[in-house]
Amino acid sequence: MLGHPVSAYRMRTIGGTGATGTPGPGGYSRHLVVAKGADGSGGSFDLSYWRRDATTEDDTALRRIAEAVLPTLQGWAAAPSGS
Repeated sequence: MLGHPVSAYRMRTIGGTGATGTPGPGGYSRHLVVAKGADGSGGSFDLSYWRRDATTEDDTALRRIAEAVLPTLQGWAAAPSGS
């Protein structure tokens, strides 16, 4: 991701059901863990998003968001040109 090491994972969320809001399985959340430094150093950022409905997550949208947001975060180290 932008020349940095990245890992992706998916988790089940907890949701409420019915008028009582009884906890139960919800939708899914998608996560990207991206190293702050291009060499994998300096910690990481974890970006995640989830949907309230049961439809499939849009991985393309998560990548677009990450590419727009990560370079603006304090601690982000831009990858050298050509990475």
